[in-house]
Amino acid sequence: MIPKKEGERRPAKLRLILLLDARFNHNNTLIGKAIMKYGEKKGILAPEQYGSRKDRSAIEHAMNKRLTIDITRQAKINAIYIANDATSCYDRILLMMPYLTMRHYGVTKQAATSSIATLFEMEHKVRTTYRISDESYGGKDWTPKPHGIGQGNGYAPTLWAGISSLMLKVMSDKGYGTKLRSPISKVYTWQGTHLLMTQTSSKQHYQTKHGPHSLQGQKGLQLWETLLRRTGGAIEPTKSHWVRISHKWKQGKSSLERANRNEHLEVRDPNGHTTHLQQIEATESKRTLGVWQS
Repeated sequence: MIPKKEGERRPAKLRLILLLDARFNHNNTLIGKAIMKYGEKKGILAPEQYGSRKDRSAIEHAMNKRLTIDITRQAKINAIYIANDATSCYDRILLMMPYLTMRHYGVTKQAATSSIATLFEMEHKVRTTYRISDESYGGKDWTPKPHGIGQGNGYAPTLWAGISSLMLKVMSDKGYGTKLRSPISKVYTWQGTHLLMTQTSSKQHYQTKHGPHSLQGQKGLQLWETLLRRTGGAIEPTKSHWVRISHKWKQGKSSLERANRNEHLEVRDPNGHTTHLQQIEATESKRTLGVWQS
């Protein structure tokens, strides 16, 4: 277990890392590379997915989001902006999803079956600075079988890129995102969900400009949360927030309206309980995608 943040040593805030057998993990890494190669060749990876992909970077995607927000402000577009974080992303994935994803991305049935069966039957021990534990848990006889591909798994990032690409396609097909028109070329571009995924974190973001109210935002958030839950995942409300971007005019000048505390966005937490997502002011800064946004 390693700290997620510098100086944070509370067990609940530590990240659990699996030290898999080197041969098994090397094989998984090769499967992950094959998934990305197939996905790029067939064009089935979502354009909004920047994690684990060649010629794509976190800073580039952060710029995409920054420019979208800038245009929203400059053009005085009413919008709902939602930033949400998936909790324990790799550790919650239902193992049927990785199997189906591998098959969808060209991995042979034998390789996919072998990999998932190994995860189901793994025997777990705890390794500390002092030594490896004598006792273990898991194994072939363990019921119910565990799920999750685990932090430290060689194909965890690429599998999530494949799984989330299908989720992003559903969001795009349902019309969630921002349609922008270039003032010079008059070309329309579509900015959908901004998603960045690395081995240590998964952060999901999307914007919609269907109006200043929270109705469309609630529908989009509910759809994303439902898709995420179908994979075994869940949104972490304490690391998520939303912003109501609405402009008011006075004597030819515009200003941002303050947060409307009578409007709420609801989301289910990892335990399945419905809670309100934190609403922040449009002028407030929050750290997302590794950069400060305001």
